[in-house]
Amino acid sequence: MADAPDVWSADVPPDLSAFPTVQHRIEKGRFVCPGDETASCHQYPACDHETWPCGCDYVPHADCWIKPWIDGSDLVDSYAGDEPYLRDEDLPDGDATWTFEGDYVLFDYVLASREASDA
Repeated sequence: MADAPDVWSADVPPDLSAFPTVQHRIEKGRFVCPGDETASCHQYPACDHETWPCGCDYVPHADCWIKPWIDGSDLVDSYAGDEPYLRDEDLPDGDATWTFEGDYVLFDYVLASREASDA
């Protein structure tokens, strides 16, 4: 893998393909990111702008940018599935994928992981 730049300046999202992606998970009613500052989800601007790209530099962060979006409300409120009346602690453990919906982030289970936990 080629060395990735530490900082970018642009009005378009940087190419983060040189950074590894990590498998996010739901564990004990929490959204978990096992990544560190080298993961692609830990690369984002250091500014307080509401949208990206914003023209600011992308820099490595200790925290995943996805986690506060999902943890900002009940985990159930961020679940893309259609199982009604779940509590956070009722959500099964498993690998999760996410989608950014503009004003919020939704997670869903990676199908193979969910099927294995249901077996």
